[in-house]
Amino acid sequence: MNNNIWYSKFLGKFDNEGTAFVNRNGEVQFKIKILSNSPSDFPPDVRSVYGFSGDLEKYGYIDHFTDTEDERIEKVSKFLEDIYLTFSVRESEHSDEAIDRIYYNSFDVSVKSKEDLGVENTFFPIPLLLTRKKDVQITLEKIAREEYIGKNKSISLHHDDYPSFLLIGEKEEGKKIDDINNFHAIGLFTEMQYKEQYGIKLINETPVKAVDVKNDILGEYYPLDDGVIFLTNEKVTEIEDLLSSAIPFKLSDDSSKESVEDLDEIKFLNDFENVCKSKGLIYSRKDLYNFHTAMKTQSFVILAGMSGTGKSQLVQCYYEALNQPSNDTKLNRFLFIPVRPFWQDDSDLLGYLDTLNGIYRPGDSGLVDFILESNKNKEECYIVCLDEMNLARVEHYFSQFLSILEREPDKRVIELYNPKMDGRVYNRNEYPPKIKIGENLFFVGTVNVDESTFQFSDKVLDRANVINLNMMNFKDIKNEIYEYEELRKELTTRSKVNINNQQTLNTYSKFQGMKKDDKKKGLSELELDLLWDLHICINKVNENLGVGMRIVNQIEEYMMNLPDSNVLSREEAFDLQISQRILTKIRGSEGQLLQLVGEAKDKKLENSELIEDVFSNYKGVSDFEHSISRLKLISRELLEYGHTL
Repeated sequence: MNNNIWYSKFLGKFDNEGTAFVNRNGEVQFKIKILSNSPSDFPPDVRSVYGFSGDLEKYGYIDHFTDTEDERIEKVSKFLEDIYLTFSVRESEHSDEAIDRIYYNSFDVSVKSKEDLGVENTFFPIPLLLTRKKDVQITLEKIAREEYIGKNKSISLHHDDYPSFLLIGEKEEGKKIDDINNFHAIGLFTEMQYKEQYGIKLINETPVKAVDVKNDILGEYYPLDDGVIFLTNEKVTEIEDLLSSAIPFKLSDDSSKESVEDLDEIKFLNDFENVCKSKGLIYSRKDLYNFHTAMKTQSFVILAGMSGTGKSQLVQCYYEALNQPSNDTKLNRFLFIPVRPFWQDDSDLLGYLDTLNGIYRPGDSGLVDFILESNKNKEECYIVCLDEMNLARVEHYFSQFLSILEREPDKRVIELYNPKMDGRVYNRNEYPPKIKIGENLFFVGTVNVDESTFQFSDKVLDRANVINLNMMNFKDIKNEIYEYEELRKELTTRSKVNINNQQTLNTYSKFQGMKKDDKKKGLSELELDLLWDLHICINKVNENLGVGMRIVNQIEEYMMNLPDSNVLSREEAFDLQISQRILTKIRGSEGQLLQLVGEAKDKKLENSELIEDVFSNYKGVSDFEHSISRLKLISRELLEYGHTL
């Protein structure tokens, strides 16, 4: 079966010379003539697609099924007379396998009133970024520095379809997109790069140029909230000419090697540290940087450590730091869930379908409502803290999430109940059978390791950074708190000034802006060799243990996202990743593992294959202090209990 889907947006109009009819589903089916440039991988001979009357109902069209078929077709034709349609396209085959025919159907349809009723133009889709007037310069600099500007499924991502320029629109609060008056064009670009997690960035061989463009010189144009604006081919050429003759765009500081994101990220980390201090919580800065980097690269992070070290409060502090500057103290996008020892499956966390009464009953945790709320507000970060999450078996009550959190965004869907029961559930509009887990939703688990808790399975460890928070010297903690209290009055005054003069960015935009995809900071050949040797050494002992490709990719993403700071060096960060992502999975008996790990004697490890055959051969990569410390812990467990805990 064919299943090609083009999510990029098309613009078209009702083809009044095409066939319209009532299909077997009772909808009026009609042809839409494509007026915009199609993606390069779209069949060039296909210049029309099918539309359906059901997609028009939310725009005011009313279909009276008591009318005759001819009357219904005439009403659709009349409704579409002065309207343009924007849509994506799905390819499908005829339901009868004997009929060899492919159909191209529209979906995700919206309508636009025609501006020019007398002329039929050809249109070109141009990327459109919406921002506030005061943020235009920052956005222009971000593009000029060839940084990622987020995801945009409304334009083609095919390598032959990169745009020569893009438009930035100044959108005022409460105004509709059609009311935008000021645009800024920036270009000319020679290449577009795309990465699933970060979106697109535009590459230019020469310094980019920027020009202001008023809406009255754009001619006939159609902007969409989805991130695309349709311009006539004639206007596209005019704007390209304007950019060609403009002077190069000047960055605010050409000598600076730090991007706007780099500077903002360091400021955020300072805010994070100050929020912690304001609550009397003092952590190693390396731990804060480690946690933040893990949050940037995964939707699921686990904090481990002694009881009373403030693991749960650290998560709350992170949320508050994301929301600064703000005078809103309500943490309505932060959900704290104490895990219960009796939880057996995801119904304990999510809820269940009461088949007797035909109603879905959400769990007491409040998670389902929290997820639904996060889907309505995709520009904000939502954080769930699962406190003492290993009091019950994580792979049981959290099973659906473990399976979908690493999937592509469109496939991150959990099932509340069987979709076949949908028609029998009274509150299905409030609680549909399936709900999406957005990329703006993050899970952090806190764990204690003692006799009352369960071990993590490999399924859990493969999908999470397990970070052990270090205790600081009590005297150092007291000194840090004292120093902070001395500065608190000054910081409070400065914070009030910030609150009065700054508008808080949407937290998800702020969070995404700190993500990086710098290939130069990816894993080096030497680091990859080390990971392979590490895998071989561990795998010799147990063929079910080792370093999988998923772990390698996640470690590389972590390394690329390290903040540009001397707080957490690359060498130490790589060491932490080995300790957190690989050595946490080493479990078994003394007879099986002692030679691999080594024997702990007088605070040293002797006869350790991992140290002698791997770490000692890569001294230029790291000193492996954290990894060796982890091996000592494993060794002591083996010698004391005969197996790992």
